[in-house]
Parts: sequence; structure tokens; C-alpha cells
Amino acid sequence: MESGGESSTSLASAPIIEPEVALAQKDDVYSYVKAASLALLAETRASELEEALKRDDSLTKFIGDSQAPVLAIEKITTIKDSQEGDEEVVVTFNVRNEVEYKTERSTQVVFIKRTGLIEADKPIPDQVRVTVLNEGNPYETLLAILGKAMTPFFKSFTRETAKGERDGDKLVPAVEKSLNEAEVALLHLQQNIEIPEINLVINPHIQGVIAAAAAKKEKPKVDDLGAGLIEDSDFLNSLQTGVNRWIKEIQKVTKLDRDPSSGTALQEMRFWFNLERALQKIQQKRDADEVTLTLEALKCGKRFHAIVSFDTDTGLKQMMATVADYNQLMKDLPLNELMSATDLEGIGSALVSVFSHLNKKIRQTKYPFMRLLAFIEAISRDVATQVLKVLGNRRLMHISMSEFDQLMNSCFLVFSKWDDQVDKVHTSMRELNKKKRDEHLKMTRKMNPIHKKLEQRLNALRMFRRSHEQLRTVIGRVLRQSAGAAPDGDAAAAGGAVAEGENASEAVHAAYEIVKEVDCLDVTPEGSACWESAARRYEDQIERVETAITARLRDQLGAAKNAKEMFAIFSRYNALFVRPHIRGAIREYQTQLIARVKEDIEALQAKFSTSYEKREEVTTPTHDIPPFSDRIIWIKQIERQLSLYMKRVEDVLGKEWESHVDGRHLKTLGNNFRSKLNTQPLFDSWVASVQTKDLNTPGRIFVIEKVARNGKSVLQLKVNFSKDIIVLHKEVRNLKGMNFRIPMKIVNAAHLASQHYPSATSLLESMRTYENMNTRLAQREGIDILMASYKKEIQSIIAEGNVLTWESFKIEPYVMKMAEAINNYEEKVEELMEVIDRIDSHKAALETCQYSTAVVESHLTSLQKAVDQLSLGHYSNLNTWVERLDKELEATLARRVEEAIRLWSVVFENGEEAEEARENNVPLPVINPVLIEVRLTAQTIYISPTMEDAKAALLEQLYEWHGVVTGQARISSTRFQVEQFRAAQRLLSQQRFQFPGSWLYAENIEGEWSALSDILMRKDSSIQSQISNLQTKIKEEDELVEKRMQETLGEWDKTKPVEGAQRPVEALALLQQYESRLDKLKEDREKMRKTKLH
Repeated sequence: MESGGESSTSLASAPIIEPEVALAQKDDVYSYVKAASLALLAETRASELEEALKRDDSLTKFIGDSQAPVLAIEKITTIKDSQEGDEEVVVTFNVRNEVEYKTERSTQVVFIKRTGLIEADKPIPDQVRVTVLNEGNPYETLLAILGKAMTPFFKSFTRETAKGERDGDKLVPAVEKSLNEAEVALLHLQQNIEIPEINLVINPHIQGVIAAAAAKKEKPKVDDLGAGLIEDSDFLNSLQTGVNRWIKEIQKVTKLDRDPSSGTALQEMRFWFNLERALQKIQQKRDADEVTLTLEALKCGKRFHAIVSFDTDTGLKQMMATVADYNQLMKDLPLNELMSATDLEGIGSALVSVFSHLNKKIRQTKYPFMRLLAFIEAISRDVATQVLKVLGNRRLMHISMSEFDQLMNSCFLVFSKWDDQVDKVHTSMRELNKKKRDEHLKMTRKMNPIHKKLEQRLNALRMFRRSHEQLRTVIGRVLRQSAGAAPDGDAAAAGGAVAEGENASEAVHAAYEIVKEVDCLDVTPEGSACWESAARRYEDQIERVETAITARLRDQLGAAKNAKEMFAIFSRYNALFVRPHIRGAIREYQTQLIARVKEDIEALQAKFSTSYEKREEVTTPTHDIPPFSDRIIWIKQIERQLSLYMKRVEDVLGKEWESHVDGRHLKTLGNNFRSKLNTQPLFDSWVASVQTKDLNTPGRIFVIEKVARNGKSVLQLKVNFSKDIIVLHKEVRNLKGMNFRIPMKIVNAAHLASQHYPSATSLLESMRTYENMNTRLAQREGIDILMASYKKEIQSIIAEGNVLTWESFKIEPYVMKMAEAINNYEEKVEELMEVIDRIDSHKAALETCQYSTAVVESHLTSLQKAVDQLSLGHYSNLNTWVERLDKELEATLARRVEEAIRLWSVVFENGEEAEEARENNVPLPVINPVLIEVRLTAQTIYISPTMEDAKAALLEQLYEWHGVVTGQARISSTRFQVEQFRAAQRLLSQQRFQFPGSWLYAENIEGEWSALSDILMRKDSSIQSQISNLQTKIKEEDELVEKRMQETLGEWDKTKPVEGAQRPVEALALLQQYESRLDKLKEDREKMRKTKLH
């Protein structure tokens, strides 16, 4: 190597392990270090640097020694006076393999190897990291590197790689916290205010006595000075002069102060902590033997003034008491939490902690109010610094709007917490100023929080970005809608609208690019000027876009066909009405629409005043809404309509419509109307009226009341459940849904009513149905006896419920039992009424129907079927009722028979009456004449047939004629053996007949009959369910038979024996074959025909 001599020297001091890789040439590294150092140090004195690099082997060790990871190039600048009296700047360079601090006038360029060696095959810049440690306060340098580079880099790394979110990287938050704490500690050291050290010079004679006493291990006394010195005025004057110097030295500390409004809050806190330590050190010196002996000597010399002035003029005790009092406020003040916060949430939490501490401690200390306000201003400065530190990593004008809003919300939450906490401190200060202070001081200082400028700038940024986002969004939306609204055939108009939209969007985007690169968080005068200038250029470009939008808006409004379309257009554009240029262009249309809204509101007022009564007549009974709830709902509907109209005002005038002249007028009009729509007074009145009523649910479920009916007083059964309770339950249910706060008494009553409501409703409906059915039965005379058994069952159930109360646990099964019985009763009454209607119809028909056996028989058969249906329906007293019916039918048919016989007689006599009847088309019987043959033979007259036979023939015709009626079977209620058997069994029971053990009771027979009926019903249901399948199979089978028939006929046409050459035997065999096949097909077809008929 070229530097062999230097390397040997290095090896002598620190052995170098021979590397296996090729090291970089020293000249190459030398050139790189020299060039980088001169550039970073802004230095032109290359010769001095070259000399320093060649002075020792530090560069060689940096290249090849893994134990020398650092190369530091130090530049020290000193100023010396020249012989001519001018100042001379002297620059000295030092090179070493470690970083050291020399003076504040030194700057170092530090090269750090990335690996143990500088290799030859890699670029030198890729193997070396370079850092500059500038001259000045080292704390400031370290704080800048840590706070501005290391910590942000680490946070960005963890955020981009999501290291902190992985389960295995639990150390990441701890490292981040440690970096913040180190930053805060450096900040403390940087802002630490040094308190001057005092030096109390001791008289030599005093020192001698102290030393002699110490040697003897005794406490020094004044007598040790000797009487001569005590009385020596020069000695005493010397002591007094020294004490005066002590007073001045101590006063350097006791009178020390700082302006709390300058610097940071940490500096104020550290100042009082350091001052307390300095005063404690002074007190220790004050209590030392040297000072005590000096003061005692002056006291023996009767120099009392010096002694008193030492204790009073220094103000040490008073200052120590003051500092101790102030440090109650400063002790445990969590400023470190504020300064180490890494996010806005942490800053907000730290603010609450800081001000909670201040608010608590100001009541225990006499820290001056004016100083406290200045201290709060310093905290405000720290808050601004921390917020800027958090926001500094985020490019506010580049991030998305959602992220920006979230960030701004967090910022303003911090500022809101500041305002809240400061208000609390101000309140405490005012209270203390009135009550606990010795004298009332007027707080004349007006606090000027430093972060307010930042808050104002952030608010301006938020308004700016929201306005820009509104403009961008509305432009895109409106112009797209305009393109979509173009006529189908007008493709050119649609394309023009799209192109215009794209141009406007591009123009807005270009305007926004003007402000994106400005430092929007710089609140200095220069930064504010840059921001305002960029904002003005943005507005100038946006104004041109607004001109185009205004023209399109006026075109659309001019083309609108009605007010509804104009409102729709305004609703699309209203976000842009904050722009003065656009707002001024559509003022004439705004006036028209505002007048329309005013008319609508006035019409709504008129509707509110006059239309509710008509609505109540329709809505309440139809929709089952109780009256008060219906009125509230109607008012709410009116209120929603009013809100819609006021929304139209906003659509027309924009977001700030309340500041518009017409907007203020309409707001007043709307507010006045809305005050009339306040439902709370109505609700309060309803509550008062309800509370005056008895809300308790009565005891028993049934009551018997006297009612007037047809001028008579009768007893009536009634369900003991008031309609008011039912209405209350519905009212509470609806009002709760509308979020009214209902008193607990009413809620409890409604809740209790809701528990009884299903049962009460069922009972009320059951009793109403029962009464209606009874009324229907009463309208048809004589049929109520048929329902006696069912009515008796219901009456027994009513008697059972007469002892029940609403609180009874039996109420629910009882209500179900009642409902089932009433439903059965209703079904039976409906069935009975339908049967009775059929019976009455046939009874009436029998009086006028054709007098023929078939007609009369059909009516009587129908009547018998109706009676059979009643018999199967287990209607009571059927025999009695059928006997009555039979008598009515007998009377009717007797009249028909009498008339029939009269007509037969008329036809038989064949007189004028018969001719007259034939002329009037009266149906007459046909009497076949009886021919009587009279023969005279041998003087003997023979008559054939005889007169008796002739009479018999005529009478037979008469009997046949009236037999149309008299030959019919009577109506019977005992056609079913069960009924007959039950009647017989009942008769035997009444006669106290002893039934044998093998007796089969009617109930068993009825049960068997019911079982048979059920079986038949199930069979029928099964058959009905298979009918469709059977029909399908029959159809398929029929088609198959027809197909075979066609095939057989086709084969017959081809093979029938008609050829002369065919043998007779073969022809007969073929004929027999086809005959059997055709017989089989004929049989199948007949079966299909019968199957289809059934």
C-alpha cells in the first residue's frame, strides 16, 4: 500500500485485522471526504483541510479499521486582534475518529461507515452516511437532528410499513415514546435558564479561626478572634464591607426574574425550579460557620445595622417563601406530556391535564394573575408548536378531503378543549380575585394566545378547501346533469355540455394547483402574504369559471317550464350561491321563487286553520288512530311540509339564506307559523285532562247495566272495560312513537291497559257478535229455539266469568274459551239463517209453483234436505220446530189441493167457467173421458164398462190429480236413526228404565257416526287429491286406446282379405283375429266412455 509507513504507525497503536476484501484507495476516499467537507462547511481554505487530513492516520483507520466507524472533520473558528488593531478570523481543522465537543465556535462534518470497511468495488457515497453538527448550542443541534430528522423518519417508516400494527412489533410504540421523551429532555436542556453562582468572600481572620476550630474539632466562637480584633474598628469595617458585598451577591439571585411571555412554558417552569435550588444553596451558605461567625463578630462589635441589613436587604427568606409557593404550581405540571405528544388526541389530553393542574393549584398559591396569563400564553405557544409538528408531516393541500376533514376536526377539538379549559381558569381567577386575595386586583392584561393565529389559518384552510370541493363537485354534478338532460336527438348539445364540464373542471383544478405548493401553515407575516397572494390568484382564475357557470345557470332557468323545475335547478346549484358573482346573476329568479314559497306557506297556514275537522272525520275511524294522536300526526305533517318549504328557501338563496333580506322575512314568517305548530302545549293539556280521569282498571270483567229499549228498562250484560282505557292505550303507543315524554302514571295505566287490551278486545268483540247474532235470531220468529243448546253453553260460560277479575290468572284461557264458543255460535247462526232462507224460499214456492208431482216433490225434497242439514248440525228442539213447519206446509198444500179439486170439478163439468179458465190460460187438469158402449141385444141393453167402473175410472183420475200433493212424504226430523235413538233413549230415561249392561248408548253411536264421517271425509279428501292424477291417467289411457284403434284400422286396410288368391281358411283366421281385437278395443272404449261420464 502507498501508506505503508502510516499503517505501521496505526498498527503500533491499535492492531488492524488484515481484511479479506479489497479496500478502497486512500486517495479516492481522501478526495471524497475533502470535497464533501469543503461543500458542507462552505469553506474555500482547501490547503488547511488537506494538511489536517494528512496530519495523522485517522483517514487510514476509517478506511480499514472496523473499530473506527466514524471520521470527524472539525472546523474551529476564532477571532484574534491583529497588530493593526483589526479582527482576524482564524480557521483550524482537526481530524479524528470520534465525535467530540470542543467549543460553540466549532462545526463538524461526521462521516459514518455503513459497514466495517470501505470497499473498493462499491461507490464511496453508498458506503458512508454524512451528518453535520453545526456550531452553536449543542442542545439545539441535537434537538434539530432528533426532532426534525430521526423521529419523523421513524414515524414515517412505521406508518408506511404498518410496523406498529403487527403483533410481533410491540417495541415500536416504546421506541417512538422514547424518541419523544429524548426530544423533550433535550428541549429542557436547551431552554434551561442558568442561575448565577454567588461567591461569598470570607475574611482571612475568620477563615483562620474556622480552620483552627476545625482542627480541634470544636465549634468556632467569637472569643476565638480575641478581644483585640473584636474591638478593632478596621477589622469590623472590613467585615461590614464584606457583608455589604454579600448582600449584593445574594441580591443577584433574589432579584432575578424573567418575562414569562417570552420563550416557552418549560423555561418558566425550569426557571423557578432552578431558582429554588440556587436559593437553597445560598441558604446553606448563609447557615455556614463562616457567615455565622462573621455576623456574631459584628454583633459583638455593635455593628447591628450591618446584621439587620444582611437579613432584610437580601430578601432571601421572602424569596424562598415566594419560590416555594410558586413551585406548588410548577411541581407535577404535566408539560412533558404536552411536549412529548405525538398526535392531536395526545395534545388534547395533555391540555386537559395541564389546565386541570393549573385550575387546582391556583387556589393554593399566590402566583400572580398577570404572570399566570403570560404563562398560559407560553403554553399556547407550545401548543402551536406541537400542532405544527403533527401537521408538518401531512401535506394539507394534497391529502384527500375526507382525511383533511378528519384532521381538521381533531385540530379544532384541541382548540375547543383549550377554550374550555382557559374559561375554567379565568372563572377560578375571578372568584379568587373577589374572595381569597388580600387586595382586589383588576386583571387588565388581555391574553393573546399564540396558537390563535394557527387556529385562524386552519379555519381559513378548511373554509377554502370546502368551498373548492363544493365548487368542484357541483361543477361536475351540474354539468353532467345538463349533458344527461339534453334531448335524445341533440347529441351535439350533450357533447357540448360534457366538453364544457371538462374544461371547467380542468380550470378549477389548475386554480387549485396555485395554492397547493404554498406553505399554508406559515403564519408569519411573510407566510401570510404568500398565502393571501396565492388565494387571490386562485380567485381570479375561479372567477372566469364562475362566469361560464352563470351563463349556463341563466340559460337553464330561462328554459324551465314551471316553478318546480326552477326549484330543482336551484337545488343543484345552491352550493355555489356563496359566490357573489353567481348569486348576483340569478337574483331576479330568486325573487319570483321566494314569492312562490311565501304563497305556499300562507296556503299551508290557511289549511292548518280550517282543514283538520274534515280530516278527522275520515282518518280516525278508517286508520284506527286515536283522536289526539291523529291531531299530533297531522300537525307534524304540516310541520314537515313547512320544513320542505324552508328547504326550498335554502335551495333558492343558498346556505346563508338567513342573512338575505327575503330570507329573514321568510324565516320570521316560518318561525311564527312553526310556533303555532308547537305540539307541547297540546300535549300538556292532554296530559292534564287524562290525569283527572280514573285510570284504574275496574275489577270484574262483566257488569250488568240498565238500558232503555223500546221505551222499557231492561238489563244488559256489558264487558267492564272502558273505551277510554282502550283509547289511552292507543294514544300512549302512538305518542311514544313520536318521542313524547309521557308521565309515568299514564304510562303505567296504559301499560296495564295494554296487558288487558287483547283480552278485553276479544271479549268486547265476542259480546258484540253474540248480541248481533241474537238480534238476527229475534228478527226471524220461531227459530231461536233451534239455537237454545248453543246459547245455553254461552250463558254457562258467561256465568263462569261473572266471578273473574281482570287480574285473575284464569282470564286468558277464559277469553279463548269464550271466543271459541262465540265463533261456533256465529257459524251455527249463519248456517241456520242460510238454511232457513232456503226453507222459506221453498215454502213460498210451494204456494205458487206448478201443480205437478215432479215440481212439488222437488220442493219437498229440498225442504227435507234442509231439515236433514239441521239435524246433522245438532240444532236443539228440532222435532218441535219441524212439527210447526210441517203444519205450515200442511196448510199450504191443503189450500193447493182444494184449489186443484175445484179446477178438476170445473173441467169435469166443462161449463162456461171452464171455457173462461181456458181463455185466461189457467193451468187445468186433463180428464180423460170414459167411453161407455151401449148395445141392445135381444131386447137387452148392455153397458160397457159398467157405471161403477166408469165412476171408478174417473175417481182414479181425481185421486191421481190430488195425489200430486197427498201422495208426497211428510217432512221428518228423525230420518237419521241416531236422532230417533236418542229420542227413544231420552224417553226411556224419563221413565226410569234400567238399561242393560250391553246397551249401546246414543252417544256411542253418535261417536261412531262422527268417526265414520271423519273417515269418509278423509277418504273423500284423499280421492279429491288424486282426482287430477286420475284424470291425467284416464286421458293418457284414452289416447292410448284411440291410438291402438287407429293402428288396428290401419292394419285392416292393409291386410284385409280381398284378394282372390287368398285361401278361405287364412281369410277366416284373419277375420277372427281382427274381430277379437276389435271387440277388445270396443270394450276398452266403452270403459273409457263410462269413466269420463263419472
